[in-house]
Amino acid sequence: MYRQPYEYYNFRLFGQNALGNVSTFINFHHYANIIPASPINITVVDKTESSVMLRWSVGTMTNFPRELIHKIEYKSQWDSNPEYWQSINISDTCSSPIWFNKTNIFLDNMKCQERDDEFYYFNVTDLKYPFTHYDFRIYVRSSLARGEDKWSPPGSIILKTKPSIPRRPPRTDIGSFECIKSAIDQTKRDVFIYWQKIDDSEKCGDSFEYRAYYILNTTQNETTIHYSNEIYENYAKFQGLNTSVGYNFTVYSSNNEGLSTEYSTIYVPSESEILEKPIFLTKMVFDQQGVFELSWKSNSTTKSSTSDELNYYTVFWCENVKGLPYQCNGYVNWTHVPGSEFRYNVTILNYNANNHYQFAISANSRRLLSNESNPLNNFNSSGMVWESCTIQNNITARKIENVWVNVIGSTFIGLKWNIDCTDRIGLVGEYQIFYCTVVSKTSNICNGSMLSKTMSREAAQKEGGFTLLTNLKPYTTYIVSIAISTNYGKGIHSDPLLVTTLGLGGGWYFKQEYPKIIQQIMKHNLYF
Repeated sequence: MYRQPYEYYNFRLFGQNALGNVSTFINFHHYANIIPASPINITVVDKTESSVMLRWSVGTMTNFPRELIHKIEYKSQWDSNPEYWQSINISDTCSSPIWFNKTNIFLDNMKCQERDDEFYYFNVTDLKYPFTHYDFRIYVRSSLARGEDKWSPPGSIILKTKPSIPRRPPRTDIGSFECIKSAIDQTKRDVFIYWQKIDDSEKCGDSFEYRAYYILNTTQNETTIHYSNEIYENYAKFQGLNTSVGYNFTVYSSNNEGLSTEYSTIYVPSESEILEKPIFLTKMVFDQQGVFELSWKSNSTTKSSTSDELNYYTVFWCENVKGLPYQCNGYVNWTHVPGSEFRYNVTILNYNANNHYQFAISANSRRLLSNESNPLNNFNSSGMVWESCTIQNNITARKIENVWVNVIGSTFIGLKWNIDCTDRIGLVGEYQIFYCTVVSKTSNICNGSMLSKTMSREAAQKEGGFTLLTNLKPYTTYIVSIAISTNYGKGIHSDPLLVTTLGLGGGWYFKQEYPKIIQQIMKHNLYF
């Protein structure tokens, strides 16, 4: 018969075989090996944004003649590892708290709990997240037991901590703004302020939003607050601001409990003070997902860093469901690049192949010797310039499109083509123009050797994608094509053109008005 009140059971086992008899005495510690039922009636007595007072009972184990040890495990909805539980052991004996991973062995030092005749109470403090669902599990076992296999099955409860004001404002950078001048009134501009939105775990309450504004002092010494005309997840838009005024913008995080304690600021200089923007920001997409190479050119007025001034770039990227020209409303991140660099590789962590990644750049300047009387004068920026060109890294597979003839003479042909954005960042080394006479006006077969002319990238840019083929034969049909030469090899020839020169005395035939053509013709003394 099983007798619950007995702390020990004594057993004697007998064994017998042909060789003899044996007996063994076993003293079984009943109270050290009992496994209780799950704690019951778990409720929340009180809670704050960072603590919760729990109450529970242990059923028939209330009358257990020895002390009980309880273990509380919990995790939040924001914890990245779903298998990890925070854990604390508690008992009726007060001692310092010992936190440990659930795989650790039992520790004797425990935190104290309160109890009455029916219930146990414990206040779990230092919860990390306000306004967050927490999953709690409570276990119980005899204080005499040793080993993790002696815990009861858990009793559980899910609760939500109280809200609080947002934990922090969104992050901003010195250059995280964009100015677009009005096409109607050149004294007005729209200003976009960008920020890095905070994590959902930091919003801490209902009705979360961002608030952005600037303050102006009127002639009557009154202060007026001007809120943004439009506001979104990662930017705010201010319309019709004066180009001759510098503005200091403030951004808060907000929810039903109030504004974040701290705030972020962005200073947008007047048009006369603002730095010159970098140009030709180009994004190269590699076959390896999430890897991009950015390249750009500095404006001619961009200065190098000095002993009292630091000049650098900020490279931004933004994840969005659509690419440019759609406004990016996703997560914005950035990094700082020395002012001497004009190329930078970005590797996107947690890359999502279904989304688009938009890039921007700003040129920035910071005084190393601060102006305490006017701190805003210590910083300056150009604001953001979004990428204007996206290319794949297999540029050698590209051929020049839209090649046409825009002037014909008896001894020359003028070729024109569109300069692609890839050509302006140094990837294209030179252009090669191939031409030869053909066996007939309808044939693509050369009548003799293929001739070529090489044109540097700089020369092509200067001439706007135009060149003259000279010393040709009058009234003769030529086949013409263009290919690029890059750092990665030779490109594909453009679609061939069949062009027939004019007869002697035929003058010039312009297919397109182009003033530089006349200069080229005059330079080569081509008057017939």
